Amino acid sequence: MITLESALTQLLLFAASVVSLIPRHHACAQTRVDSSGVEIVELASIQTSRVAFVVSPKPLVRLGGLQDDERAEFSPRHGLLRTLRLSDGQIVVNDFSAVKIFDAAGRLLHVLGRRGSGPGEFQQTHSVCQAAGDSLIVRDYSLRRASVFTTHGKFVRTITTDGSPAGTGCFSDGSILIRTSARVDDRIKVSEERARFLDRIADYHRISASDRQMRSIGTWLSYRSSAFEAPIYTEVVGDRIYIGDSQDASVRVLDGSGKLTRVIRWRAPRTRVTNELLERRVRASVPKDAPRSVVDERIAAFRMQPVPDLLPAFLQMQVDPSGRIWLEDYPLEARSAWWTVLDRDGSLLGRVEIPRIADARRSVTPLIVEVLQDRIALSWKDDDGAVHLGYFALTK
Repeated sequence: MITLESALTQLLLFAASVVSLIPRHHACAQTRVDSSGVEIVELASIQTSRVAFVVSPKPLVRLGGLQDDERAEFSPRHGLLRTLRLSDGQIVVNDFSAVKIFDAAGRLLHVLGRRGSGPGEFQQTHSVCQAAGDSLIVRDYSLRRASVFTTHGKFVRTITTDGSPAGTGCFSDGSILIRTSARVDDRIKVSEERARFLDRIADYHRISASDRQMRSIGTWLSYRSSAFEAPIYTEVVGDRIYIGDSQDASVRVLDGSGKLTRVIRWRAPRTRVTNELLERRVRASVPKDAPRSVVDERIAAFRMQPVPDLLPAFLQMQVDPSGRIWLEDYPLEARSAWWTVLDRDGSLLGRVEIPRIADARRSVTPLIVEVLQDRIALSWKDDDGAVHLGYFALTK
């Protein structure tokens, strides 16, 4: 005999099974799992007026600028400047050919390395991340290798990577991601002239910082050929790899072995590329008083490259330690002050405006160089061309 209690239990189990078949809905997102077990998160749009975070206009701590001690300054030629805040509050900055460690108040403590090709020296640093045992791994863009230091500035060893750095972070075990030189897919048979305008792929490998063993992660798109800058970003956070494709309007999430686990994508609205838009893009790249003939010549050169139907969906991508994804609006002229933030599950959190800095060069928007849970690091130049860094409070 079926009792009332057992009937209610069966009804609840049936309801739970039905709910499990219904796609999960995040804020403005629909999620499903495909036949291979990959979670697909689809957003109708990432455009919203909702503000997710507020960035304080005054820094909690600032570094750089013109200093009495030139070692505490940063090279204005370095386009890969990033910060790394350690658990004890120390701040690590990869300058052009050295790594500089500051205390929590911004006082210089150590300078790691110098310009050169010997052990512990650099040509052009790419990034620095923290590995197990509080060691620092500094990757060199030009020398295609990594150097391991202690946080007290002692050089430990060199890791030959034989590949370009991919992403700025380390995996949780201290291993790093590298990629081979970008190349045209071998399966595409075209002339060398035509190949110049094709997208590029690269092989990605994970190298252990301890035993220096290398294993293959996979091969995927690393560069898009386009009349508009359409970057593909690769970031490593914890044991995840994030690949942001600005032309495809998507972010793919892979595990540490290279297996695809999640795809976040959005389709609308996107700005359509018109002749007027193309001319605006060209005029932003030439002096304002350039004659029409120069503009026409530059437009013709742009049209030799693939011209997309739609503008890229974002200009820069950052992923913070919690897995939140930060996407900078795609501008046609000056850098954008607005970013969109997605949660680690792909749901839309909202917008963030980067504030104007009092001593920043006019018409220049500060660049995000690190995002943490409660603060954000920005870099900017003043009217004298000196480079500044600052941490600003980040409030939900």
